[in-house]
Amino acid sequence: MLINFQGICNKKSELKVLLEEFKPDIVQGTETWLSSSIHSNVIFPDDYVVFRRDRQVGQHGGILTACRNDLVMSRKEEFEGDGEILWTQIKHQGRRTLLIGTVYKHKHDDKDTVNELEQSFGKISRKGKPYNILLSGDFNQPNVNWEESTILANHAASKETAQALLETTTGFDLTQVVKERTRRNNILDLIFTNNTGLVSDVKVVARVSDHEIVIADLNLQARWKRQPRKSYFVRKKENVEQINSSIEDLGRTYFSLQEASVQEKWDLIEGGLKRIMKAHIPQKKAAKKALRKSLNSAEREFASNRLSDALRDNVKQFRSYKKRLGNSEAGVADPIVNNKIISDGREKAEVLNAQFAGVFTHEDCSNIPELGTSNIPAIPDLKIYEEGVLKQLRNLSPNKAPGPDQIPPWFLQMFADKLTPILTDLFQTSVDTGTLPRQWKEANICAVFKKGNKQSPDNYRPVSLTCVLSKVLEHIVHSHIMDHFGDYGILVDSQHGVRARRSTETQLILTVNDVAKALDRGDSIHMAILDFTKAFDKVPHERLLGKLNHYGIKGNLLNWIRGFLTGRSQRVICEGSTSSSKDVVSGVPQGTVLGPLMFLTYINDMPDKLKCQARLFADDCCIPQLQKRKTCATCKMISGCWKNGKVHGK
Repeated sequence: MLINFQGICNKKSELKVLLEEFKPDIVQGTETWLSSSIHSNVIFPDDYVVFRRDRQVGQHGGILTACRNDLVMSRKEEFEGDGEILWTQIKHQGRRTLLIGTVYKHKHDDKDTVNELEQSFGKISRKGKPYNILLSGDFNQPNVNWEESTILANHAASKETAQALLETTTGFDLTQVVKERTRRNNILDLIFTNNTGLVSDVKVVARVSDHEIVIADLNLQARWKRQPRKSYFVRKKENVEQINSSIEDLGRTYFSLQEASVQEKWDLIEGGLKRIMKAHIPQKKAAKKALRKSLNSAEREFASNRLSDALRDNVKQFRSYKKRLGNSEAGVADPIVNNKIISDGREKAEVLNAQFAGVFTHEDCSNIPELGTSNIPAIPDLKIYEEGVLKQLRNLSPNKAPGPDQIPPWFLQMFADKLTPILTDLFQTSVDTGTLPRQWKEANICAVFKKGNKQSPDNYRPVSLTCVLSKVLEHIVHSHIMDHFGDYGILVDSQHGVRARRSTETQLILTVNDVAKALDRGDSIHMAILDFTKAFDKVPHERLLGKLNHYGIKGNLLNWIRGFLTGRSQRVICEGSTSSSKDVVSGVPQGTVLGPLMFLTYINDMPDKLKCQARLFADDCCIPQLQKRKTCATCKMISGCWKNGKVHGK
């Protein structure tokens, strides 16, 4: 599909209709009128990858080529010059590679673009490879009869530029295939190819500007990204009697172990449960069409049966669903690294893992500050009871994904009664010895888009998918620590993030109330808004452990948290491919139960260091100072750091 947009930002609704109606695999656009401040995901839906060349000087202009994200397309900047010409390539299955060029020649006498085009073809020829070529765009050359390859004698448009364009295209054996008028009485939007058998059924359809849209079918078998079919256990077809019997046998073997380590105990449990599932639960491969049909059916049922109730009883759930609809994700966009488009799943995973690991803090342990004497008593030893473990297992969400061990939560929930004695002993041994199984510290990372340019790896955050049973024990530890923190009022009252009965709403109410009171008194208001960059990933472990010790988290539990934080590794999963593993040397893992509490603990003393009140919501901080004449010392300090380039904020 070839479109002259004359401002794509003003045509988003029209573009959406066109994409839904015609479902083009490739879109070539001219006169996009875009700038670097406008991200492609604002214009195109998530299932398209967009290659752009925005005009750098002046207004208007700009070109793009977009393709479906499961089509293997890459940018070929080596063939480009200074003009508005963009080259991409698609590899055929067993045939020549297809080069796709998008061009915008803004005036009939724009000979510079023609010269740039000729130089591009020269670069392609010197490559020495036999390419199929598809060149499309708005050429603004109304005085050429393309069927006869002649110049119209009585036309006012530049004959010199027309002759140069004709010689360039015919010289490289290109044929122009658009036969119908695309703007008034002229054919300005053109498609050239060196293989006429490649293009068929060229037609002109409705417009979004004063140019008609050109649509053509391409006769090729391109390479598409294939998502691997995953196998899964079929629920409700398990042999419950045999599984219960097998778990009892596993329990007898487990409790017969003498002086076994946590790792040895876990290896027995993990291996045993996997063998039991494989023997007594049927498996099948996920069929893509059937899966999509089931997902659509489930979503319709959810929307019809639960959203009306949510709108009345649980507005937060309704807003969450609405937000997901407006921000649907189609995986990770092909990132741009060193001006190169990365489309291979394994390479994308490696790029993201390198980005996530690149923000880690390499802690200098030689200058850890002293925290002074603490009057907070030591936390009692954690005693784990079967009742608590059973409650946690029964409260698991059965539809959540399994962790790296591939033991699904629905299985743990269904057979909680039989598994509880074994897991209670494992958890108690883990806490008493301060050690965790190696597999519990290995995380599969899912890259979650935040905002901004989807092709920038920096705009994704890592969410750890860890073993479900690790999270069960984390819940127990979290509850124990929060009881201790609550008994001694350890967490500052101004922190409203990730705490029971507190939220953004409660923080906002207090802040607005303070501001309103100050305005009523006639006071001036100075406010600094801070956001810590990559906050969760940069927490230094030894400093965090020192603060936990200061707050009374000591003994076996502190050793267990040390084991939880250190010696971790991560790998990124992207499009079914897995990156290599990297050591995690800092941070609290996002996606774990304990991660947020550890972060709150680390920044808990921050308000004490300021000379005015601070309001916190996890890693977001608001520092309001209300007074009549002068700016507070803290705001002056922040302002000075900002001017000196020492603070980077949003």
